[in-house]
Amino acid sequence: MRIGIICNSLSWGGLELFMGKIALWSKQEGHSPVIFCPPKSKIEAYAKENKLEYISFSTSWKYADLLAMYKLKKIFKKRQIETCLIGHSKDIGLLALTKKIFGLQCKLVYPQQMQIGVDKKDFLHTFFYNALDTWISPLPWLKENTLQRTRIKPEKVKVIPFGIDTQLFINNTTSQQEARKSLKISHNDLLIGIIGRFDPAKGQEYLVRALAILKGKGIEAKVVMIGEENVGDKRNYLQYLKSIMQELHLEDDVYIRPFQKQIQTAFKALDIFVMASIDETYGYVTLEAMASGLAVVGANAGGTAQIIKHQENGMLFENKNPQSLAQALMDVILHPEKRQAMSQKAQQEAQNTYDYRKQIHEMFG
Repeated sequence: MRIGIICNSLSWGGLELFMGKIALWSKQEGHSPVIFCPPKSKIEAYAKENKLEYISFSTSWKYADLLAMYKLKKIFKKRQIETCLIGHSKDIGLLALTKKIFGLQCKLVYPQQMQIGVDKKDFLHTFFYNALDTWISPLPWLKENTLQRTRIKPEKVKVIPFGIDTQLFINNTTSQQEARKSLKISHNDLLIGIIGRFDPAKGQEYLVRALAILKGKGIEAKVVMIGEENVGDKRNYLQYLKSIMQELHLEDDVYIRPFQKQIQTAFKALDIFVMASIDETYGYVTLEAMASGLAVVGANAGGTAQIIKHQENGMLFENKNPQSLAQALMDVILHPEKRQAMSQKAQQEAQNTYDYRKQIHEMFG
């Protein structure tokens, strides 16, 4: 299938990386993707690095760039693009108008990556969203969120879980000792990990406080926090975390490490993974931990609450509650057979449900 991927963004974050990976993975599965992106953008660099076809494309106005619409229609017709994947919600309007004004013939597909926070039921949004052929929500709760916040026709909204390369994690042969050596972490301790940028919404504070509760009950464990602060972030959250560690006398019990390029190796260092984000829309890092064969303890909120099935493929704890998190961790730590059973089920579910090959097949056939 010939696929056009619109990523009209100069930024480089999870959304842009997601669109780049869809291009890469769909190519590996035998499709013919082409990325439409601004010149000198980060995703253009990604396309070059991964030998993906791309076409320079940008707009001057949010909706009313008629010249951009005309050029897009001509290119799509020449390239015989059958399906157009729209990366940003702000570009749905551009493609909807291209379809209405210039007769764009391909299917329009929008993969939802964020929940909708406010109602989008006005005439303009209703027209734009119903111009789509398919709105893809990766989890049922996001489908419900879409149907509640918009007037899109329900039959247009489909649930297709977004995937990861599960084999990258399942087939990783790095030993735990080697992984810990690469992170400069003791080989002998029970290690609990959390991975994500240092941000109050990611919940690292709750894990630090839960560790103090565990130690107060005589349970020995260490924590590693892997991540970095956002550039320009003036909240100094990492310094705040360090002050809590000092207050609770945990300086020797918590490791802080930067993001790892080989993240699959970082997972190998862990015994337990914690997803403490207070409102994670989806949570690729949760899927990666599951694929790595780890027991996952997650906050009962957002997408985490639908990915983790309590007491089956992981444990859920009350959101923002260190005491509840500590209790869930105790259950996992003190019952190693239960932990092993949950981690095996998590890995199997990651492979069966959240592999990118399944996603690409369901999206494009």
